[in-house]
Amino acid sequence: MFVQLSLDEERFTEVFFLDASDQISLEAGFKSIAQAKGVGESFEDGLFYLEKRSDHWLLFLDNADDPKLDPGQYIHRRHGNVLITTRNPHNGDLAPDFQRQIDHLGQADATELLLRGVYLPDSVDRVAHAAEIVEVLGFFALVVNQARAFLAKGIAHYPITCDFTRAIPTQTPSTDSYKYTVYTIWSISFDCLSKTAKTFLQITCFMHHQSIPLFMFNYAHESLSELGTDDCGSSVPISLTDFLSTFTTEESTWNEFCYLQLIGEVRSFSLVEYDSLSQIISFHPLVQQWARHYSSATSSVIDTT
Repeated sequence: MFVQLSLDEERFTEVFFLDASDQISLEAGFKSIAQAKGVGESFEDGLFYLEKRSDHWLLFLDNADDPKLDPGQYIHRRHGNVLITTRNPHNGDLAPDFQRQIDHLGQADATELLLRGVYLPDSVDRVAHAAEIVEVLGFFALVVNQARAFLAKGIAHYPITCDFTRAIPTQTPSTDSYKYTVYTIWSISFDCLSKTAKTFLQITCFMHHQSIPLFMFNYAHESLSELGTDDCGSSVPISLTDFLSTFTTEESTWNEFCYLQLIGEVRSFSLVEYDSLSQIISFHPLVQQWARHYSSATSSVIDTT
């Protein structure tokens, strides 16, 4: 499905908004373009229709997060403009000189987003209260947008606290423009991870959310190697030793390449932030809260019994 928008008509002759969350949705969007323009019944017809146009149209591919989806095969270089929103850093290779990473909104933008379409009593200082809310929510665009939808439907009221984050897993406002709630998006991302990446996330999410040193897993491996299996006894879960062994070579030395591949996998779903210079990762506080909640609510990958 696609939505045709009237956006900046002076710059773009036509704007097409497509759901790019997966291949089926994206191709259905191109098919809808073909049908709406009367040029065919397939997604290829929609692609060809845009390719042969020589004007300055804008194609908006939203939520292209699936690592199995390659948006590049749907982008033509001759005419038009393409804007992609994605949490997959590899999609930045499609236009390395024009990619922009937006981790968090500024306070002004977050406040404006929260107040969009929300009615508040005259007695409420809209901007001041909204500024308090977005600060609590960490200026996280997904969460602020979800909070806005709650307010617009009267689900939540001022004054607002972190209770928003507890409501997110169970409330799904039908008027919200996102297909999933915030917690559901992260849960879907988690389910797509390998077992090793899930284990890594479940371990690190219970640490402080900032500046988690990656070398500690190497140290843990070296400590276990020095102690030996007999010295460790039953105090170290077998599944934990199996987890660490994933990053070792046949000679039982630390395999940095495999370890960085794991970090890349978790980063591709925007679940952690990675500082390659300092070799540390950090969680957004709300992502960490979700990860802890999700790990406690599901069976743990690491058996600590």
